[in-house]
Amino acid sequence: MAENYVQEQFDRKERNIICRRVRMNRKINLQKINYFVTFTYDSEKVNEEQFRRYLMEDLRKLSKKSNWKYAGVWERSPGKNRLHFHALMSIPEGFMKDDYMLYETKDYSVRQGKMETISQCVYFTQKFGRNSFEDVFDRRGLGEAIAYISKYIEKSGERIVYSKNLPEYFISDIWE
Repeated sequence: MAENYVQEQFDRKERNIICRRVRMNRKINLQKINYFVTFTYDSEKVNEEQFRRYLMEDLRKLSKKSNWKYAGVWERSPGKNRLHFHALMSIPEGFMKDDYMLYETKDYSVRQGKMETISQCVYFTQKFGRNSFEDVFDRRGLGEAIAYISKYIEKSGERIVYSKNLPEYFISDIWE
């Protein structure tokens, strides 16, 4: 009896992870994703709670006012246990100017163990700290970026955060 219950719960959990992954793939593949973005906060600018709340508020506003679309997941870095947010974003053409202009900077990558050049957004750098905007096709395609985000669903059980009204299906009429 208890063994059946435990097995049912493991099966349910596995099924839910698969459903989340399928839903994410459907939603992302209906968008024109152009950036893979990572946001990390600077402790001198905001604390972890503020970072989570203010980043989500900013992304919601940009989604509503400027038609940004995003799908992302929160993650803690393995070494320092520092919170950051990975997202696939669809940002309208010509939007990355003025306050949201991208600029290149050289920074040391702990993961790669060497200096790397990254593109950061002025607005997010000033408000939160480090961020990285990578062209999706510089990461060897959308499939690899989706797989990168998918692993966090399985690894940590985190839920994916979507912009509002991100469709999962497209609706059409089929003529005879």
